Amino acid sequence: MRGDKIIATLKALDINDVTANGLRRFVIHHIGSGGKLPIHNKKINLSALAILAGIDRQLFYPKRGNLGFGIIIAQINDILKNNPKENPKENQHHGSARANKNIDKQIIDSLAAEIIELHERLARANQIERMALLGMHIIL
Repeated sequence: MRGDKIIATLKALDINDVTANGLRRFVIHHIGSGGKLPIHNKKINLSALAILAGIDRQLFYPKRGNLGFGIIIAQINDILKNNPKENPKENQHHGSARANKNIDKQIIDSLAAEIIELHERLARANQIERMALLGMHIIL
């Protein structure tokens, strides 16, 4: 599977740039969690990847962007070019990157609400514990 090969290749890359390492980790996580990379004509669709990753697409281009980004994209494109698809639908980008980003935002918002609720429950439990330590009667 090309996704596994891309992950292995990106994990083996030694890039000292913090921003490029962020993109590398994003792509590894995205593929590892079942996400599809935006591909067009056996190459990464840079505009769609930039939207998906939440970065400016200009970072991918020489002289305007980040050298590490170019290395990452070149490695991925090399794998895509030299490894034919085992499954015709493998790694095809479904839906727009904006739709995927909206789904991610909904998940993040849901998790944030759950975290707030858990903080409130923890605060209440701490209050009950303090009352019990002071010997107060607690009615639940």
